[in-house]
Amino acid sequence: MRYDRLVIATGAKPVRPDLPGSKYEGVFVLHTMDDSFAVHQYLTDRKPRAAVLVGAGYIGLEMADALTQRGIEVTLLCRAETVLPTVDPALGHLIQEELRRHGVRVRTGVSAVEIDQTEVGRPSRLSIADSSGAQHAADLVILAVGARPDSELAEQAGAKLGVQGAVVVTRQMCTNLAEVFAAGDCVETYHRLLAAPTYISLGTVAHKQGRVAGENAIGGQPDIRGRAGNAEPEGVRLGDRAHRP
Repeated sequence: MRYDRLVIATGAKPVRPDLPGSKYEGVFVLHTMDDSFAVHQYLTDRKPRAAVLVGAGYIGLEMADALTQRGIEVTLLCRAETVLPTVDPALGHLIQEELRRHGVRVRTGVSAVEIDQTEVGRPSRLSIADSSGAQHAADLVILAVGARPDSELAEQAGAKLGVQGAVVVTRQMCTNLAEVFAAGDCVETYHRLLAAPTYISLGTVAHKQGRVAGENAIGGQPDIRGRAGNAEPEGVRLGDRAHRP
């Protein structure tokens, strides 16, 4: 297929850790709508009483809230010293104390090392060992350890990769390839506070990048002003005006 200008928007892939036992029934990743449908079906059919969430980023915290409201006992395993490690530690401490206030068992500074199936049933009974040697029983395990850029196609075409294997782009979402743009979870994002590129996999970021890439692909001239590392909408500059829709 021939093109005059191309936009690469291949997104990201969920990180599924090389964790023994991660293929057992009752162990899920969450990245696509189909993943969420599968978890919902499991909750409806198997009615699990306890869940272990591996990862304490946005998805892990959202699932902790959703499962707790269903009356499910939740244990949250976090490799960092505080939950939501993309924010300042002081804020992370406040968040994890709020989680505990709502009954979530929060264990920081540990990672999951193995999942064992201790009982086959409806639901299956699972046991998750963490790096401190502790064991956590559960009927449901969700691996929410983040995503990585799906940048293989761009790399094969000769695009330069940067932070965490994300495609390097300019403020106009141009790659190093002539007439090829890229946007969304497969690309880097300029961090205004760090004054350096970083990788932020958020819908708000992808939306603005896609808009800029699309407009430039048809002859426009907008650019991305950058992010401060949170979920605030990203500024899009068109001419001398900054739009924050």
